[in-house]
Amino acid sequence: MSSDATLAQAYRRLLFAYPRRYRMQRERELIDTYLEAAGDRRRPSVSDAADLFLGGVRQRLRAAGLSGVVDGMPIAAVLTLATAAAISVHFLLSFETATPRSVWHVGPFTSLAGLVYIGWLLTAVTAAVLPGRPARIAAAGTFGLLAVVTMLAVLRPPSASLPPFVLLPLLALGALAIAQPMNPSWPFRLAPVATAVATLAGIAVTGGPHSAQFMPYLECCDGQGPVASALHRAAVGLLVAALIAAFWYGRRRDPRGAWALLVLATPVVALKAMWVYDLEPFRSIAYSTVGSNPVQVGIAGLLAVACTGVLLPLLVGLIVRIARWRRGDVSSDVAH
Repeated sequence: MSSDATLAQAYRRLLFAYPRRYRMQRERELIDTYLEAAGDRRRPSVSDAADLFLGGVRQRLRAAGLSGVVDGMPIAAVLTLATAAAISVHFLLSFETATPRSVWHVGPFTSLAGLVYIGWLLTAVTAAVLPGRPARIAAAGTFGLLAVVTMLAVLRPPSASLPPFVLLPLLALGALAIAQPMNPSWPFRLAPVATAVATLAGIAVTGGPHSAQFMPYLECCDGQGPVASALHRAAVGLLVAALIAAFWYGRRRDPRGAWALLVLATPVVALKAMWVYDLEPFRSIAYSTVGSNPVQVGIAGLLAVACTGVLLPLLVGLIVRIARWRRGDVSSDVAH
């Protein structure tokens, strides 16, 4: 097999993310375009693979009636990074430097989670100074570090001391924060840093950090302790910001704010996992699986996140497709 045929076959395998109908109609065109740009390369570049994957995701969203999600993602990414930065400031001061260190402490921090919080603050600064690709790389790197901490928290709990109801919202926020806008306006560039500074000022005004009496993060599960209060305030702040964005863009008949609100429903619910645990049927399902209260809260949160992150968008997409079908515009949601 020639090198061109091998490269074409590699690009053909990367088209798995696209809907089957789209591949049947435009596979040859896509492959020829990438082959022409590939030059003397023997295998697809990482950027080509990412571009093809994201293109496939966009086409699947369009086919599901959710094409607007892509337009709303940059707004959601800015707001989730701002929320992650605020949580990082609070947790760094309250639980990573103001509580007794565990045997797994890292430098001045009580646990490995302190490194993640520093990562989000550095990402916020990067988004202000070097928006676009550098900010996305910084967010992806911090999310990767968070994934490592998550694995350690599962496999060797003392190394991170992070229960599921803390990890879940951090992961939800981090995954969305990667989609930083390429050419944001100055308000968007400064929003994460401004939120972190405002959180720091709020802590200073209220008399300094209120640390847990024993090991950090271990409270569960009445929603009244310092961790629960911090997550609750973050959820309310994110929801209010999302509603303001939806209203602001809606005044100009721009649907991006509404799509961002749909996307942000998932991290808001993840932040409220401790309260979701009191709702049925989440509580009964979680209670029937394991005996550990923190894990039960995490399972209840995962179920709620599945509802807002999967079932709710599918429902919205169905409504959009029906509305467009009635207007005779169904072709805009079908992959070409």
